[in-house]
Amino acid sequence: MEASGTGKKASELVASAVFTDGQESEVVDREVIPASFESPLSDDDLLELDHAIYLALERNLGIRIAGYLPQRTRPEITAAESVFDVRLAAGLALSTANEQVASAVESFGTGIDRIQTTNADAPNGLGDQLEATKLWEYGTRTRIGYSNGFQQSDPTGSLLILNPAWRSAVAVTAEQPLMRGRGSDINRIPILLARQTHAASIEESEAAVNETILTVHRQYWQAFLAQEEVAQLELLIEQASWTVDLERKRLQVGNGSASGLAQAESNWAQLRREQTEAFRRQAAASRQLRRLLELPDDAVEPLLIADRPSVQSAEIDVDWGLAESSLRRPDLNSQRYRVRSAHLRLKQARDGLEPDLSLFAGAGLNGLAEDIPGSLDAFSSGEFGSLSAGIRYQHWVGQRAANASVRQAEVDLHQETLRLQQLKRQVEDEVRQAADDVRYRRELVDRSRTAESAAKTHLDAITSLHRHGQCDVDRLVRARREWGVAVQARFSAEVDLANAVTDWFASTGTLVNQRPPSGGVPPRGIDSPPPAPALLEDSSLNESVLEESTQPELSRQPARTYDALPVE
Repeated sequence: MEASGTGKKASELVASAVFTDGQESEVVDREVIPASFESPLSDDDLLELDHAIYLALERNLGIRIAGYLPQRTRPEITAAESVFDVRLAAGLALSTANEQVASAVESFGTGIDRIQTTNADAPNGLGDQLEATKLWEYGTRTRIGYSNGFQQSDPTGSLLILNPAWRSAVAVTAEQPLMRGRGSDINRIPILLARQTHAASIEESEAAVNETILTVHRQYWQAFLAQEEVAQLELLIEQASWTVDLERKRLQVGNGSASGLAQAESNWAQLRREQTEAFRRQAAASRQLRRLLELPDDAVEPLLIADRPSVQSAEIDVDWGLAESSLRRPDLNSQRYRVRSAHLRLKQARDGLEPDLSLFAGAGLNGLAEDIPGSLDAFSSGEFGSLSAGIRYQHWVGQRAANASVRQAEVDLHQETLRLQQLKRQVEDEVRQAADDVRYRRELVDRSRTAESAAKTHLDAITSLHRHGQCDVDRLVRARREWGVAVQARFSAEVDLANAVTDWFASTGTLVNQRPPSGGVPPRGIDSPPPAPALLEDSSLNESVLEESTQPELSRQPARTYDALPVE
């Protein structure tokens, strides 16, 4: 569905705030953006709606702040993925100790009453002086370590076969959980949760952009309405001034009356007072629009609005709007990601109820000698080694903490799913209400134009009678007032229709179109909302589906373009 109108479509603009991979960038096609958009806006320039949208996307602080939402959550994915990085550790501990010798040693008459021992080995917390550990996606934890320890005793040879003694050793160990923590679908849950959070932040950023653009639309048409009110009052004041001159001339030649002149002058003064109020409203509307577009506030003259609201608005298709809102509404997509995150947390909590049972195995080589080259030779010979294997089991009686975590995750999933259902109904109501508003506002515009035409016909007739002296000033003033009210009502109806169409695009999620039209069924992960899991369903989430519907949001580079309302 595309809006029709005589003005330039803002979807042809290039100013688009793009947030991909946590970076804020700008896509600018110099062949499409008018040169006037890139130059500073002067007080004499006419401001088009397209230009206002361009300035908002380019300068508005709210949009720029919203662009940082994905940037804040993007590092969480990297942090979650770092769990599978290799961890390197190294250390060296030196110690010396003086120990009293045993009585059995003294019985041999050695005359030695103490032994001093010096050691160089791995510090506490490390199994070896140099080690590398890694957690794999299936839960396997591997470790490889190397040490070259040193031990010396004084006096020489006391209680030691070799003194000093150098020991070179390499050890490799692996531990595999059999139940709890087994499988990539469990161990990758933190990464998937971080991706859901990042995807939700992108949608929240979209919602903030939509809200700002919607506000720009409304304020632009409010400034237009204030500008037209000033122009209309200028015309009425000009007509009132002409009437005052006419009544003064008639009074001078004896065909008029003092009361008629006084009434004409009173009407002229009243219109001047209303003009001052209109100037104030125009200045306020212009200042608010400047603030949204981040334009200087020190300008004396108000912004000059170039576009007019079009009565040839887009055809409203409620079924299309409901389908588009389900796909494109950022708040809906953000809530879907929250539901999926809650489902992942429930799966993670249920894994905590599984028995903590794992197998481990290890192998090593070592060599002992009086010096380092000798220990390395003994080590490299492969004659001296070790093998180990075992099983480990751990269980918390009652599993109260694990059960509490599962219960909390179930409640969170219930809550987020109900919120999604509530939001769906709210969005459907907004779409239907917006469609009704467009239909009624369009009818109101037609009736306002009919009323204005009738008021203009009546004013022309009264003006002709007054020129020929066949009616008094009071009837002329009332006719002008009625015509002025009808014109202002028509302007207000057209602005209300423009705002209603804007609300329609906003309710369907197409006010800021960040995805190119596909012409068919969009591929999953680009336009399709993430599938909401069944409430408390016990089946496991398919990781490939999760990544397929999430990862493209992080890697592709959508250019946000703006679907403009038609302007005349």
